[in-house]
Amino acid sequence: MQVKKLLLIDKSSSVISIKLHPKNWFNNEFWSWLTAYINDLKNQHTLQFSINESEFLNNQLRLQGAFAAIAALNCNIVIDDVRSSKNIFKFTLNKQISGLNLASELVHGIERSNSQQKYVRGIVHISRLLSLSVFALDVETPQELQLLKVIGISGAQGGYFSKLLPNYTQVAFH
Repeated sequence: MQVKKLLLIDKSSSVISIKLHPKNWFNNEFWSWLTAYINDLKNQHTLQFSINESEFLNNQLRLQGAFAAIAALNCNIVIDDVRSSKNIFKFTLNKQISGLNLASELVHGIERSNSQQKYVRGIVHISRLLSLSVFALDVETPQELQLLKVIGISGAQGGYFSKLLPNYTQVAFH
């Protein structure tokens, strides 16, 4: 509800990424509520929901209600915590998947690790072939960012760009 209040104030067109608690992915009542609650936001902002790669791969049948709700809202899914390229082709079965977030251990210190670079290059290469964006989260140094840019990631965020923002619970709404 707090996110919706912020979004209604911000009239700019933006992509909003929402990371849900894993239990909410399997809660059809939650998805019914969310569909009704954010229906008026879908034309102003692009919403995407991130789900951990292992949760996605291990719970395909249980996630059908969530996938249907996300499709009805015309939203996207981003696969979080991707560690290798071996499962990327499985993501193409769901047309709402628009991107991947690299696992933190692939980002931190990548400029010093040939094996990390190899994994990220593989993920980026296959993702490009499948028209999926690849994002690096938790970027902390200019060296990490520079190498990730050379490899071809679509975007990055993390401590290098800004310090952590305060929790929404600390934001006052009037």
